[in-house]
Amino acid sequence: MRFLRLCSAFAACLAFAGAAPLPDDERAVAAKIDKLIVAKCGGAGVTPAAIAGDAEFLRRASLDLIGTIPTAGETREFLADASPDKRERLIDELLLRPDHSTHLASLWREDLLATVENRDLLPPDSLRLLDHWLRLRFLRNDGYHTLAAGLLTATGAVAADRGAAVYLTAHQAAPERLASGTSRMFLGVQVDCAQCHDHPFTKWSQNDFWSYAAVFAQIRSTPDPDGSMLMRVEDGTAAPVTILDTTQVVDARFLGATDAVGETSSRRAALADWLTAPENPYFARTAVNRLWAVLFGFGLVHPIDDFGDHNAPSHPQVLNLLAQDFSRNGYDVRRLLRILANTQTYQRTSHGDGSGDPRLFARKAVRPLSPRQLHASLRTAAGLLPAPEADVEARQFVQRFDNAVSRVEYQAGIPQALLLMNGDVVASLTDPQQGRLISAAADAPFFSDVERIESLFLATLTRLPTDAESERCQNLLKEDDDTREALSDILWALLNTSEFALNH
Repeated sequence: MRFLRLCSAFAACLAFAGAAPLPDDERAVAAKIDKLIVAKCGGAGVTPAAIAGDAEFLRRASLDLIGTIPTAGETREFLADASPDKRERLIDELLLRPDHSTHLASLWREDLLATVENRDLLPPDSLRLLDHWLRLRFLRNDGYHTLAAGLLTATGAVAADRGAAVYLTAHQAAPERLASGTSRMFLGVQVDCAQCHDHPFTKWSQNDFWSYAAVFAQIRSTPDPDGSMLMRVEDGTAAPVTILDTTQVVDARFLGATDAVGETSSRRAALADWLTAPENPYFARTAVNRLWAVLFGFGLVHPIDDFGDHNAPSHPQVLNLLAQDFSRNGYDVRRLLRILANTQTYQRTSHGDGSGDPRLFARKAVRPLSPRQLHASLRTAAGLLPAPEADVEARQFVQRFDNAVSRVEYQAGIPQALLLMNGDVVASLTDPQQGRLISAAADAPFFSDVERIESLFLATLTRLPTDAESERCQNLLKEDDDTREALSDILWALLNTSEFALNH
């Protein structure tokens, strides 16, 4: 933990030390992406949207890269900056913040455990250890192939330095569960149906599924003898694996491979080597598709874990370009996100005519904030710094949205609306006497009503109010003898706008 704090402090210093210009090779990849996207739009008779304004871009980049809206101070500083390269510098600064690593860790934990049954019942200590392990890998910018291999080959007790083993124990170290989970996560294919019968829409057979499951047949998961209620993972003698409801024993075989796995002390290590090899047809494409979805809301292949002839990518040339660049550059997650965030495609506005297929990426898709983004943004608006108790609050907050299948499929609805209107977090934030944001606006010396209103808009919507909005809010302040009550009403209204609840 001490090492992680030191790394976080070092990364924070780097973030504000000034960013280098976007390297020419990265700029070239971004330009190729834009050219391919624009060409596809032209073929469909769709004109790409204009580039988003600074406020819209700042809010979007902050939500996508660090999982929360920017502070009012950050917004003022960015809007006042006239430098032509300020967007490039912002992207670099966000990618180097410890919050970025924390954000990616939470996204990847959700995806890694998406197929786990009763995942809400997993021990909180286990989730914390997995978060810690993932956060450190993203903070150090380990290659994505290293992260994947670490998860697949984890051994020993589930402890701070072996949090990766949580991924295996959460699946109960069961071969069929790990076959399903790893194929979705790292190969981008759904083979679940093939447990019982040949898949009706893809090439995967029942034999393919159980042969792949046999790769995990060496794993043994046992209680850790230290009495901590955590588990330990080891490899043992492989148990024979048979096709469901038959006596047919299958050989261990990687998905899509023709040859059986040779004699080895660890089939999982062999799997990691095969999976992350440059010639693997699945790994890099699946990874860049997931990272594309982090910024764009859905993948070039969507659902992101359903590659196949039945579900062609919307832009195959873009997917291939990114996969090749990702593999050639050491599976560098930070580099890939920097390229994507610097594209015109990512920086287009979400406003205007919404006609046309959203998978053309002619404009930025509008999507609801995830429960975790919503909680973090409420804390940011309140002026609260990251703290240990915030993670506990976030988990409780997220659990109220139990309709979410995955981070990409999440859709806001009535629970989110009711929680915003009536929830404890919003009630605390808008408390006329105790709310930090209201107190800051009401008590600031020499603040005019206009400036008080501006501070609320900047803290919540990442923009200044329009003239009409400012005038209406000024009238509310004049009509109410209690400034704090009026500010509370304004803040409550801002937090309950679709503009606050959406990533746009």
